[in-house]
Parts: sequence; C-alpha cells; structure tokens
Amino acid sequence: MKFNLNLQIALYGLVILLAGLIFLALDSPKLGLFVVPFTGVGASILATGLTSWLVTRHFAGVDVNSIVQALTDSSAFVRVDHTLELVFSLAADNIVRVSGEHAFTLLNQRGRRSRKTFAIYTDLGSWNKCGGFESVVEPTGHVLHHEGLAACLAEIHGKTYFSKSYDINSKSTATFRFSTFGNYRRIDRLIWTVQDLSTDFCVRLINNTGIKGAFFIKVNHHREEDILDRLTTISKNDQEVIILDFNCDVLPYQGFEVMWNLDEAQSNCDERGGGTDIVQR
Repeated sequence: MKFNLNLQIALYGLVILLAGLIFLALDSPKLGLFVVPFTGVGASILATGLTSWLVTRHFAGVDVNSIVQALTDSSAFVRVDHTLELVFSLAADNIVRVSGEHAFTLLNQRGRRSRKTFAIYTDLGSWNKCGGFESVVEPTGHVLHHEGLAACLAEIHGKTYFSKSYDINSKSTATFRFSTFGNYRRIDRLIWTVQDLSTDFCVRLINNTGIKGAFFIKVNHHREEDILDRLTTISKNDQEVIILDFNCDVLPYQGFEVMWNLDEAQSNCDERGGGTDIVQR
C-alpha cells in the first residue's frame, strides 16, 4: 500500500524535531546552535503534514474546489429577501405534485457594474422526466415562459438548468422569481441547496395532501439545531403549513431536505384516528 504523502511529510518533520530535542538533551555548546532551528522547523513540518492529512482524509469525496469557487463568486453577489414556497398535493395515480415559488433579490456588492450569469437548476420530478421551470420573472418585470423560457433551459445529468446573464449596477439590486413544478412518488424526498450566499432564507412547506404527519425535515446547515428550534407548524383542517426560518447566513451548498412517506402516515392516521406529529431533527 502506498504511504500517504502528507504522512511522509509529517514523519520527516518528526525526525527533524527529535534531532533538535536530542541536541538539547546533550547540552553541548556546539550542538546547542542547532536546537532552535531543528525544533522549530521540525514542529512546523510535522504540523503541516498532519493538518494536510486530516483535511484530505476528512473531505475525501467532497469537491472542495467547487465549494471554494462558489464561496468566492458568491462574495460579490448576495441573496436578500430570499423566500421559497413548496406546495405538496396529491394528483392522479397517487402522484405527489410539488409546485414551487422561489424568489430573492440579488445584491451586487462590488464597486462596479457586474454581470451575473445564473445557472440555476431544479431536479423536481427528475425521476419520471416530469418537472422543471414554468416561468421566470426577470428584474425588469418581464416574464419568461413558453418559447422564451425554453431558449434559456438545458437538461444536464437529469437536472433542468435555467441559464442567463444579467448586468447589475454597483451596490444595486435585482429581483427574480422562479416558478417550478415536479411530480414525486408517495414515498420520496426533495433536496434543496442554496447556490449563492443568502441571508434570512425563509421556507414555507404547504402540505395539501390531506395526510398529516407525513413529512420529515432535515436541515443541512452549521446551525441546524437553532433553525429547527424555530420551526413552526400550523394545522388547519386538512392542511399543514411548515415554516422553516433560517434567520442567518446560508452558504452555498447548504439548505434542507424534505422526506415523506404518505403510506405510513396514512396507516398511522387510520389506526389512531388522527394525524401524527412531524418528525424533525
């Protein structure tokens, strides 16, 4: 088995550090001149090697370069007034229909007029090739749909991408609204990630399936517990509204997951004669 290069570097640093400690123990005036250089350099190399080994081992399989690039790009553009509403309902053939309204205002923090190229994607309904964008409201108020919208869409690896460039003045804002749709199964999940740095991301999940207690919420964020502590559920008749307010900065690739099992929830409802609570963590 090939020895890890970072561990090799750490081993070299350890050898140099030990040599310096040996010189120190010998208490020789001539060798004492090498104590500080050897111990200092050796400790530095050892720390560098071990740190690099831990980082590469911990992030194995993670595209760190893409994350760093996204953070760099997003430092210039920040999403404010960021909201998302997902409506879940039962359609024909027991299909779960999900309609989305995604809106935010993009703030250009640069000191010059800059071009922002969106490559926003949705994989709603990708399992049966039924889902994507219905319309896009641009900063001017112009609505893209039908042929105009189709010209900005592309199918890549099972995801539908909307791609278009916009010029935004320095320290100015531009507001966008995306309408999406998709079909899911009765037992399924939806994963949502934020692609640009965002502030105060607020999510509303509306359960119109008539089956309560079917949704499991997982937050993919470094303040997961605080966000889930603020989760609010409002029940009225057969509808549930789940409000997930991040109330903090959201980094690229952070977001949330919604998982549901309508069959199990329906079974529990029939046995108990009522709904069950939403499970969360």
